[in-house]
Amino acid sequence: MTTYKTRSTSRNSAEVEDDIILDDDPGNTRKIFRSQIVRKGTEVFVRGHIIHQRKNVTDEWDDTEAINLNTLKGGEGVKLQLRSKQMKKLYEALTHLFEIAKDGVPRGEKEWTVERADQIIKVESNRAVFVKRLLEQNFGDEIWNELLDQKPDLATKLANARVQQNRINSLKLFSQALDRKSELNEQWWQKFFEKNTWIFGYGLNYQFLHLLEDQPDYGGRKFTGRGSQKGDFLMNTGANIRFTVLVEIKTPDTPLFQRNSKREFKEHRNGALLFHDELIGGVAQLQSNCHRWYTEGSKRPDDFGQLTSENIFTYQPKGILIVGDTNQLNHSADARSTFELYRRGLSNPDVITFDELYERAKFIVDREDDKNTEEYSKSESVNDLEDSELDDDLPF
Repeated sequence: MTTYKTRSTSRNSAEVEDDIILDDDPGNTRKIFRSQIVRKGTEVFVRGHIIHQRKNVTDEWDDTEAINLNTLKGGEGVKLQLRSKQMKKLYEALTHLFEIAKDGVPRGEKEWTVERADQIIKVESNRAVFVKRLLEQNFGDEIWNELLDQKPDLATKLANARVQQNRINSLKLFSQALDRKSELNEQWWQKFFEKNTWIFGYGLNYQFLHLLEDQPDYGGRKFTGRGSQKGDFLMNTGANIRFTVLVEIKTPDTPLFQRNSKREFKEHRNGALLFHDELIGGVAQLQSNCHRWYTEGSKRPDDFGQLTSENIFTYQPKGILIVGDTNQLNHSADARSTFELYRRGLSNPDVITFDELYERAKFIVDREDDKNTEEYSKSESVNDLEDSELDDDLPF
């Protein structure tokens, strides 16, 4: 690894502090390259002198006396030979210095490092710049492998920080989507939850759920096949022994109650309101899917063998219906009581609104933030982690 130190001498020039030694194993004499980075008009160049040096009696290197070429007479000349290794060192030094000069004339005192791929990396107090330049040069895998080898605890923290940042971004996207819910269909939400199955991790009996298959077939030849009854997600709990869970997804603006022409809730009797067909139908559909998956789909030989080999079993599978928004219950005590009593009375499926699911996702993110803050306060801080790109773009 080669290091260069530069120090600005004016607005348009900077000197390279250390001479570049062109000899591998000098004796009493050697050749060096003493260089500067200068600006001429709008362009930046490298210039310098090749100097022949000799050791003095104190073993220090002195420049030999310069010859004024203007004093040479006709037929006289000076020849300075550079051997192949010396020429190679000069070429490498010029390549590095011209790479530095691409950023303009360095200001103040700077330190530059050349790593294995002969690419220049500027070392500043902000270490994030150093890491960014390495990543730009496709050294990500090498950095990560070295980090795992040298500081595995730090690598774990960085990996967790990355996961947490992605979850924060997804939570932000979730919030934005709820604000514009009328513009998003079921397919968008299915795609969003497919990419963010961690949202189902807590709050649902505090069991971890993992995606087995999207758009599963509950009654066909295989749960990855076509035809028969299909659902949105077939998931499973997380433990040594796992159990299947069926998830159906509607939209946040799916109506929960029927309304009359004046947009008022329709009442059945005694304060009990009439549920909308989308809610009743969603519950009935999921109950039917759970029954069909238990009695038929999960017992197909191929699927049964595949799932049981992974310790995944099916016994009266749990269903989760994501539908509507509790904002629909505002300003109506009858609506709140009817809805809550109805879903509490259901043994299956669990009915969860989109805003409730958002709050559970927010709980996961906040909980991890609190844990990370506590851990980082006991160890070296990790600064300048850049926000990752959102995995999904809202279609507006």
